[in-house]
Amino acid sequence: MKHLAAVSAIALSLLVPSFAPQAIAEDLTKVKIGALRLGGVAPLFVAINKGYFREQGLDPEFVEFTGSTQLPPAVTSRSIDVALVAYSAAFFNLAGKGQLKVIASQSKEKAGYHVTGYLVSNQAWDGGLKSFKDLNNKRVGVTGIGSSVQYALERVIIKYGIDRSTVQILPLQSVPNVLAAVQGGQADMGILTAIAIQPVEDQGRGHILGWQGDEAPAEYGGIVTTSQMIKEHRDTLQKVVTGFQKATREFNAAFNQLDSNGKPVKGPGYDELLTMLAQVFNQPAEAVAKSLPYVDPDARIDVQDMYDQLALWKKLGLADKDADPKNMLDLSFVKGNYNIPK
Repeated sequence: MKHLAAVSAIALSLLVPSFAPQAIAEDLTKVKIGALRLGGVAPLFVAINKGYFREQGLDPEFVEFTGSTQLPPAVTSRSIDVALVAYSAAFFNLAGKGQLKVIASQSKEKAGYHVTGYLVSNQAWDGGLKSFKDLNNKRVGVTGIGSSVQYALERVIIKYGIDRSTVQILPLQSVPNVLAAVQGGQADMGILTAIAIQPVEDQGRGHILGWQGDEAPAEYGGIVTTSQMIKEHRDTLQKVVTGFQKATREFNAAFNQLDSNGKPVKGPGYDELLTMLAQVFNQPAEAVAKSLPYVDPDARIDVQDMYDQLALWKKLGLADKDADPKNMLDLSFVKGNYNIPK
């Protein structure tokens, strides 16, 4: 069996329950795919568990990470071959210098879909924090400075005209720390993924103020690799994208369909995929259903949005001024990428 890279992170592929036929293949190319186990990367688990990478001649090894900032350096060091990365300032710094390349879209923050949410503590809620206009002089917990959840915060600060100098951003390093700070009253609000905060609200331990998809739609993340990988293993990467696209089309058909009134409806394969994902995330199916993202059926990239995200990080001083958005994308793997600046 051929190998593309060595593992330096903890490989937890055995914890991804397999629903794919267990046929024995003798000459598969092993590819190491890094990601967090979050709703935003759900199509990855569909592709692994239903054998869509194996159909392309690949033997996928899922390498689980616990923080989004761990993924970009793991890719650049070649500890993993590709990663599904939520966009952050650290990512844009590397990608803007050409060290990382986005080759396909992962999922999107889109109105009506719950990926990243704003969780208010009961104390702050009772004290009047019941709209984004009330964010002045508040403490907001995020996993890290420059993280994707800080981007969600910065967008609502701009949208609602909040005096940023009055908002205390608390970099708390991990999801459990943010949840503990909100529930313990050390943070007035925390910003995390739906799969983390929905149970908190359901149990009466906090209030979800809103969702990024409704407040600040954006590209959430993408499939990321290095320029060297593209040069040396383009065919393998194209197979990764093709297998992933089969999963994104199936995911979109099951979870992202709307009726004539614009309300979500269950599509083909809904129950099967939801059962699978509930096992992957070790969460009740009802909770998982509330946290699934919008996924473009062809994994197409909104290119202008990528440029806009980098511009905001530069404005905040968290991305280098010389980071060039033209360096961070390879649009040759997916047809139909859109909003491409001229």
